[in-house]
Amino acid sequence: LATIAWHAKKPSLQASIAIGTLLGLLTITRENALLWTPIPLVWFAWGISSIDARKRFRQAIGYAAGLLLVLFPVAARNAYVGGEWSPTTFQAGPNFYIGNSLEANGIYQPLVPGHETPLYERADAHRLAEQAEGHSLSARQVSRYWMDRALEDIRSAPAQWMVLLGVKALMVVNWYEVPDVESIGVYREYSLPLRWLGWIGNFGVLGPLGMIGMSLTLRDWRKHWVLYVMIASMIAAIAMFFVLGRYRYPLVPLLIPFAATAICHGWNAIRLQRFRSLMKPVAIGAVTALLCNVPLHDVKMLEASSLMNQGTAAGQTGDFSTSIAWLTRAVQVEPEMPEAHFNLGRAFLLSGRYSEAVSELQQAQRLAPDLVMVDFQLGQCFEQLGNRPGAIAHYRRASELEPNDPRPGAALARLLQSN
Repeated sequence: LATIAWHAKKPSLQASIAIGTLLGLLTITRENALLWTPIPLVWFAWGISSIDARKRFRQAIGYAAGLLLVLFPVAARNAYVGGEWSPTTFQAGPNFYIGNSLEANGIYQPLVPGHETPLYERADAHRLAEQAEGHSLSARQVSRYWMDRALEDIRSAPAQWMVLLGVKALMVVNWYEVPDVESIGVYREYSLPLRWLGWIGNFGVLGPLGMIGMSLTLRDWRKHWVLYVMIASMIAAIAMFFVLGRYRYPLVPLLIPFAATAICHGWNAIRLQRFRSLMKPVAIGAVTALLCNVPLHDVKMLEASSLMNQGTAAGQTGDFSTSIAWLTRAVQVEPEMPEAHFNLGRAFLLSGRYSEAVSELQQAQRLAPDLVMVDFQLGQCFEQLGNRPGAIAHYRRASELEPNDPRPGAALARLLQSN
């Protein structure tokens, strides 16, 4: 943004290259930023009237060079490793399906229940697509398969999808930060500034202030249209897939200048006692505040998920007492969350508390009968408790549910051979 502002006042080839480079770097970390890549070209062509056409063309070339400087090596690397050129990953298809299938709710849901980690995401998408098609697929073909499935679901229920799209658009500017792996709600327990400022440092405040600021700058829209377009296109890009708090971060630096404009206008109006000039901004802010603070999320479930992630992370370091404490909190916050019961059962298993592990794992299975890995963990518990028939039954079911995982089959074969 600083580069864009400086460029608008003093156009230069170096600034154009910097814009392209920065946008390329953002695209690597946020694929939906690809929607932004044509905007600077339009800006160079029509948005800068202070320079002649030849200089604008040079700046467009500089911008494209900066963009290619970042994206070309990535595309070349993908071609070398995967055999296909792409400036980003091939996850667009699976992500579009997750956000737009008939079962979509606007936030992330794994293709396979219980496989909510990067370890499984791409592998599950590839495996399921190849099983459905009956032959091996390239990464691009896998992406296309899931994209086609999502489009089929949309065509089968267009009204349902339109409602979902509207809900996701509201989610993009909602006050609540949907956690991915880490949660600001958990961090607040360890940070006084986050606890004190959390009530104001969210989209429920930034959104209305930003909207007021945009309404106040409409008279000079020719100066600001690039920012308007970037904000609208990023909201659309996020809503077209699924919503996580971290996906919204590119919107924050775009909205802050408008929020500052709103605050300055309000302060000056109060200081100069021009209260009538506040009527329209206050009305716009009130409507936007209502939309940004509508309760859309199952906050209790999402917070329990964050606590579960803390417990899982502690367990991965071998600190099972801390892991059990966090996971117990997760189960207390949301008793109907099968993944929390599963991870608590696994922590008990790794701690040698087999009976408690069985209780939690069975509860997870009652809540989600198709949750993967539960049967394998139950098989291990029953084997340790000396219950051979129970262990064999669960190992057999685990090998059926997870045919690509060799561990259940190996454990089953071992028990059957020792019979």
